[in-house]
Amino acid sequence: MVQPPGPRRLPFIGLGLAFKRDMLGCLLDASRRWRGVMSLGTLGRVRVFLVNEPELVGQVLQLRWRNFIRDERLNGSAGPVFGHGLLFVEGETWLFLRRTMQPAFSRERLAALVPSILRDVHRVRSRWERDAGTGTPILMAEEMARLTQEVFVRAMFSTGVESSIDGLLAAWNVINEYVTRRLMSPVQLSARWPTPANVRMRRATRVLDSIIGPIIEQRRRELAEGVEREDLLGLLLAARDPETGEGLSDELLRDQILITFFAGFETTSTALTWVWVLLARHPEVERRLHAELDEVLGDRVPTIEDVSRLRYMQQVLDETLRLHPSAFMLARQPVGDQELGGYTIPANSLVFVSPYVLHHDPVHWPDPERFDPERFDPEHGQRPPRFAYMPFGAGPRLCIGKQLAFIEAKLIIATMARRFAPRVVPGVEYRSRPMFTLHHDGGAPMLLERR
Repeated sequence: MVQPPGPRRLPFIGLGLAFKRDMLGCLLDASRRWRGVMSLGTLGRVRVFLVNEPELVGQVLQLRWRNFIRDERLNGSAGPVFGHGLLFVEGETWLFLRRTMQPAFSRERLAALVPSILRDVHRVRSRWERDAGTGTPILMAEEMARLTQEVFVRAMFSTGVESSIDGLLAAWNVINEYVTRRLMSPVQLSARWPTPANVRMRRATRVLDSIIGPIIEQRRRELAEGVEREDLLGLLLAARDPETGEGLSDELLRDQILITFFAGFETTSTALTWVWVLLARHPEVERRLHAELDEVLGDRVPTIEDVSRLRYMQQVLDETLRLHPSAFMLARQPVGDQELGGYTIPANSLVFVSPYVLHHDPVHWPDPERFDPERFDPEHGQRPPRFAYMPFGAGPRLCIGKQLAFIEAKLIIATMARRFAPRVVPGVEYRSRPMFTLHHDGGAPMLLERR
């Protein structure tokens, strides 16, 4: 058995300590020293490997994806909250859910959500009007989290649950911290034990269920009476497996709502926060974005057709997601011993593919720390290898909500950037904090200025 190279660490706890000190730095350091496949050490008794060559990443995520399945450790960490959510299931259950849910995320269906998205964005814009120019910073990460939550709740349920937004956000923060700690811990205690963390997690889960459960019950009754709504929940209620005709049970429906909701708002809100920070730091990019908005939109409200016309905005989003991919780490578990890159990856080990590492690789991205939307110019930009850029994952498990994320992000930027120019707070360091997704350390305080 040929072993891949890697750093020497203390057994059992070595990698966990390195990740706790600086996870992103740990991954980047290993990736700069070795190419292909490397051994990072162990998390508990589990050996961990990192794959950083795009060709080998394609093997793991696409060509041989059935041999590299979702990690049991991740499922064990998130399962107590998300159950059989699409992100965490395998085999026939995953195939059934993906086939059933895919039509609900088509561009044609998502276009119907644009008016409700814009209503929420305009409500937040009115609040920003009051805060702009006061010199009092806002926490942009919280602003974007609240906005994307409101947008997604309305898109999912056709109704706002404004009174529940604070509870939803607080519950998600508890869950995010819980899943992250379990993933990094060398020993995973049963979620059934009454530890303080488990108690907090169960309390947060009850908050979520108390909001979602009654809505599902009401909508089932409405559907039985012939009342249909063209929101995401309505589409999921009406969805049927194209091969079997089977729909989603209440339990499966609850799990899909939770994982779609949190995967949707979390990744979009973090990306949007970095967009504002990066625009404030790069006035030449901001000016060009403003010019495109003025040319494409003028004084009118953006439409679904404008989403594809805002080409430079797409480049800004793509480059933001290159530098700060919300889904910064993907984990897979080999089914039996697998050969990869000339090395043997043993069964029951853990294989990491990190979009963050791939996006900061100087081999494929010259001057990788520089913010440069021109990289993604379709005519003159770079042509990195396939799988060198994958902010939404890759292969059969490519994020189902990718189009929704871009539509929502573009509508928010188009609406807010025509009126406001957020600015960084002098002396504040804007950093990422790896959790379940790539969070903003400190909430990203910013000052609002009117254009």
